[in-house]
Amino acid sequence: MMPSVMTWTRLEPYARNATLDAGLRAEVRDPLWMLGRQWQFGEWWGEDAGSPVLVSLRMDCTPLTRFLPAGVPASWYPTATTPTPSTVAQGGRVDVSVPLETIVERERVRDEAGFTPRLAAEAGLQFLRILSNVGAQAQRAGVIAAVPLEAPAGTTLDPDTQRFLLVMAGRVPDGALLATVLRVVATPATIDTLKDPYKSRVATRVQAWQAWLAGLPPADRDHVTGAATPFLDWYGGLFREPVDPTDSSWIPDRLEYEIAVSAPTPHQEVLLTAPEYTEGQLDWYSFDTLGAGSLSATRTDLTEADLARERVRRVAIPTPVRYPGMPSARYWEFEDARVDFGAIAAGAQQLAHLLLIEFALVSGDDWYVIPVDMPVGSMATMRWLVVTDTFGDRTLMLAARELDRTAGTTGWDLFKLAPDARPVAGTARVVPDVFLLAPALGASLHGPAVEEVVLLRDELANMAWAVERVVESPIGQPFDRAEAYHRAAPPAAPASDVATPPGPSVPYRYRVSTDVPAHWLPLFPTRMRADAPPVALLRGGTPRGRILEPARTVTTNPLLIHEEEVPRAGARVTREYQLARWIDGSTHLWVGRRKSVGRGEGSSGLRFDVLEPSDRSA
Repeated sequence: MMPSVMTWTRLEPYARNATLDAGLRAEVRDPLWMLGRQWQFGEWWGEDAGSPVLVSLRMDCTPLTRFLPAGVPASWYPTATTPTPSTVAQGGRVDVSVPLETIVERERVRDEAGFTPRLAAEAGLQFLRILSNVGAQAQRAGVIAAVPLEAPAGTTLDPDTQRFLLVMAGRVPDGALLATVLRVVATPATIDTLKDPYKSRVATRVQAWQAWLAGLPPADRDHVTGAATPFLDWYGGLFREPVDPTDSSWIPDRLEYEIAVSAPTPHQEVLLTAPEYTEGQLDWYSFDTLGAGSLSATRTDLTEADLARERVRRVAIPTPVRYPGMPSARYWEFEDARVDFGAIAAGAQQLAHLLLIEFALVSGDDWYVIPVDMPVGSMATMRWLVVTDTFGDRTLMLAARELDRTAGTTGWDLFKLAPDARPVAGTARVVPDVFLLAPALGASLHGPAVEEVVLLRDELANMAWAVERVVESPIGQPFDRAEAYHRAAPPAAPASDVATPPGPSVPYRYRVSTDVPAHWLPLFPTRMRADAPPVALLRGGTPRGRILEPARTVTTNPLLIHEEEVPRAGARVTREYQLARWIDGSTHLWVGRRKSVGRGEGSSGLRFDVLEPSDRSA
């Protein structure tokens, strides 16, 4: 048997020339073989097509002019009594210079009927700063005495609010009350818009303010009066709030927002709806087109500036699309190693992944981009697009969706607004293909939730609950009701709940039901209509926050929540302050709501027909 022999081979480069000219020439020793391979791969297939060198386009960009909170009115749907209802609503004017999320989500923060000492103290401090800037810092004590920070008569204060007033009372004026007093002094007729008891309180402070001003020297009086205008400007622009408190886009029975907007395009009014808005980001994909109905948007809503910007015409040189990892067209250029298209795993059902790979590896150099400036908050309708190629030929390009419609195939749906399928009455109209550049926020700062409600199902008790975990305290801070309940001593059982009084000779007692925490509000199932099967959840109990509508009771305007809004996973609704900066550099502060998935099922501990030891605390 012959022993095995291992042979090692080492290749060493040997340069015959000091330059790299020979290697850079990339010579082919067999040109016929190269030509044959190029023929096999289809490189000699002539398409007689040139590259685009110039593009001309024409489009109409009509701004949004009408806005309807709460979305499509219920009166637009045909009923047995009104088979053909009127589908025309008088929508309010929409300000596209303000983020659309702010317009939709904003709600009242400053409530005349309520007492918000923290906001009042901060506003009072701002007025004292303005006094110091105008040289009237000596009048600070007089302002505090004329409009003191104190709770209205008959107001029940929690311990946190009492401690806050002990610190701030006598140091700052009531800025919220001071703002109303200054407005009444400037325009006395505004006091008639107030309601008692706040109206009487304002009238008393107006008299005290005017009496104090009358006793000041003329120079000091002018300084104090001059501080009123910048203070009212600051206080009026502090929050984004609706003028009318009832002007809200929040749908209580759905626990979500809904809006409708429209624009008077040159051919017809285009109406868009945004149903089920909950996530806090409102962009073009949140809207659907409605083929009937009107918000009374006409061409007279457009200003001269709107008409001047509506017609957009652009002539530009198209630029090839570039992206990381794109196959390189140059011989000596390497692709970006940070992108590995070969690592993308896509199955037969993952069509989007397959299309992405197809675009990146095969058709990546066939796409061009043309920058087009559009006014924010407008609908764009393409009129024509003409492409001039390297041969000088001009081609009118039709939209891919139009070509598919002509061929009778499925249309190109990217960036297309879906139709709203709700059965709204009225004459159906053909909605054109429009692109919406919504005045949407890119990002915003969110404060901690000042109110949190968790809706869940309790299978053991066969009930649903709305749990007020956090509510907003009078000083504007989150108040944890769950923590407060566990810290408090357990309440005694009602006498009517005990069938047999406890005693030494009675070891057990019978209870009809166990206690449930006060912040667990029951949701009773009830029919929405006596002759229809759909079931709604009737909110019971006495909520302390705004989300569950405390002004509505079981007997007076009850709050009914659709059953499907409380799935087995539950739901979570929060209120929180938000701050955002807009494209013009302005800042906007408002209070909005968010709805998200809950935390699953829960147990309230509710039990019926309970027999327990008599020495157990209730």
